[in-house]
Amino acid sequence: MRRYSCLLAFCIGCNQEVQTRSNEPNVTIVTASMSTVESEEPESMPQVPTKTVIVSEPPVPENEWNEEARIWLARSLIGEVGWGRPAEQASVAWVYANRARKLERYTFLQMVRKYSAAVRMPGKRRQPWVFELQLNDQKPKYWPGFIKWKGQHDQYWLDTLSLIDRWQAGEIPNYCPMANHFGSYHDSFRAEALRWTRVECIVPEGGKRFRNRFYDSTTIRPRRNKRRRS
Repeated sequence: MRRYSCLLAFCIGCNQEVQTRSNEPNVTIVTASMSTVESEEPESMPQVPTKTVIVSEPPVPENEWNEEARIWLARSLIGEVGWGRPAEQASVAWVYANRARKLERYTFLQMVRKYSAAVRMPGKRRQPWVFELQLNDQKPKYWPGFIKWKGQHDQYWLDTLSLIDRWQAGEIPNYCPMANHFGSYHDSFRAEALRWTRVECIVPEGGKRFRNRFYDSTTIRPRRNKRRRS
């Protein structure tokens, strides 16, 4: 249902360093049973293994967290990830939070609105109903008539709002702690050209495979030497 590409549509601070430090207080490395995400990007793109990180403090500063930030984050997660994919939704939310924290010049809400193609230009996307999602189970305006809302997608939407509240409470792991960008499969070719490193995200066992790809733009791969024909 969605094909948004956030990776390069609005590259904010692409060369800024994003780090996750496991020696900081209130940070715990989790090594529970996990299943890795399947790879579909070009074979030449390497991946770096990661570990999930759980933090016991809010990802977004309290002075930046309000109903407006909550609703736009939820809309973006639906537009970028889709329905019923909590692990990937949380991973995208972490990218926003990490980037906003590192770049400093953007609030969390500004980062979501600027980085996410799904919520950047209302009226010019294939899913205008994303902009009409509210903080309740009311069916959004422009919702397609052939897709069931009541009893199905309304619950998915409420689940997304609940996930966001638990994420902000510090209860949701960061499954891609080294990632500072994400994008669709088609973006992987551009990321390969920029020599970004693909982050091997880890999702809970039994979770759905991620649709998006996550990258670390601070780890640049060396250029490959081209062989000259004799």
